[in-house]
Amino acid sequence: MTNPNYHLIFHGTEKMNTKEFMLLTGRLPENDDLERVNCNEAGSDGHIMCGTCEAHNMPVWEGHYRCPTQ
Repeated sequence: MTNPNYHLIFHGTEKMNTKEFMLLTGRLPENDDLERVNCNEAGSDGHIMCGTCEAHNMPVWEGHYRCPTQ
C-alpha cells in the first residue's frame, strides 16, 4: 500500500543528483541517501523513509516526515 503523501520531487526518469540534494539539505549525500530519495517505491511497505516530503521539499528521513500535512 502506497502512502500518497510521500512523493519524489522528480518523476519519471528524472532523479535527484548530488548537487540538488545538497541544495535541499545543506549537506552532501551519504551512504544510500540518493537511492532512498530517488526510490520508486517511496511510501510503500518497507519504504516509508524513502522519497521526499512534498510539503517541505526535503527527504523524509531528514525529520520532516512528521509534518502536520502528512
